[in-house]
Amino acid sequence: MKFGVMFDFRNPAQWRRPDPAVYRSHLDEIVRLEELGYHNVWLTDHHFVEDGYNPSVLSVAAAIAVRTSRIRIGTFVLLLPFHNPVRVAEDAICIDILSSGQFDLGVGQGYRAEEFAALNIPRAERSARLAEAIELIHRLFKEKAITLEDKYNHVNGMTLYPRPVQPNGPPIWIGCARRRRPNAPRGWAFICWRRSGRTRRFRIRRRCASSGVTRRTSTSRNSALCTSRARWIKRGTRPRRTCTA
Repeated sequence: MKFGVMFDFRNPAQWRRPDPAVYRSHLDEIVRLEELGYHNVWLTDHHFVEDGYNPSVLSVAAAIAVRTSRIRIGTFVLLLPFHNPVRVAEDAICIDILSSGQFDLGVGQGYRAEEFAALNIPRAERSARLAEAIELIHRLFKEKAITLEDKYNHVNGMTLYPRPVQPNGPPIWIGCARRRRPNAPRGWAFICWRRSGRTRRFRIRRRCASSGVTRRTSTSRNSALCTSRARWIKRGTRPRRTCTA
């Protein structure tokens, strides 16, 4: 059984502390989690949220990487339509190097209308942008001298250096909700969730062994993990350390 913890680095008004203190305390907690044998730390991503919700998960992942040596670091999820996929691939490779191959890149298409409006990106394009970016990042991890002419991305003879530590680059996970999968290439691993009343179940499905993705699961502070069926079950607001079949 493997456990992980999710961090959003939020700093709400009713308990607000100086942001440097919040970030230092979370990083110290992650170091302690590694010492206690936790397997994963996951970072969540949103923008323009008043409580300081972490808007830069790759920067924080790099900070974690230089302070840890064994725990796997993952994004759950990076909102890919808001980013240049070439820069995401380069940053992911750097984190892969800093962590000695302990990085997972989880990506999603986003949903908050205010984020798309603020960044001047049509929300209707989110699935197409996600699919193109995933394919380009995966190729940049694996291949050299890439030439690509897509609707949103254009590269000519591109090779990224340095190269990733993990074979074929960090595993890529795709987030989706309510059984609605983004218009992504076939053969990818999906992290899916759906609402059922007050219960949210997270199902992780291994879509294609050839994608190089192995099944890894993690829990947030308020989730219980079931590795046998690879799903997360939301259990409320208090920390739980039990496993539900």
